[in-house]
Amino acid sequence: VVRTFDGRRVLVPNSTVHGEVLTVQTGYSHIRTTVVVGVDYATDLAAARAVVLDAVAAVPGVVEEPAPQCLLSELAPSTINFDVRFWSGARQLETLETRDRVIESITSALSDAG
Repeated sequence: VVRTFDGRRVLVPNSTVHGEVLTVQTGYSHIRTTVVVGVDYATDLAAARAVVLDAVAAVPGVVEEPAPQCLLSELAPSTINFDVRFWSGARQLETLETRDRVIESITSALSDAG
């Protein structure tokens, strides 16, 4: 019997536990999260990357090691996308709250940078 983050009770049959791969989010103290950030094609990518990394590093809950990453991931129709990767606490509420703060920080920093 497992209690989910949103308060549901899940019954996992023994045959599943013994015969399937199970992912345990809280098995380690930290978990990596990825946020996709799109910038205009006219954007200075090196400058945008620096702004994003500074914004993420300043967010409470983002761990210093491993350091956040900002990697180009896609040439979308109207944006160039970065995968912004960072590590935070493994508990689901910690990851959700940290992700929320990261998105807010990135949005604000990119807006301030023009």
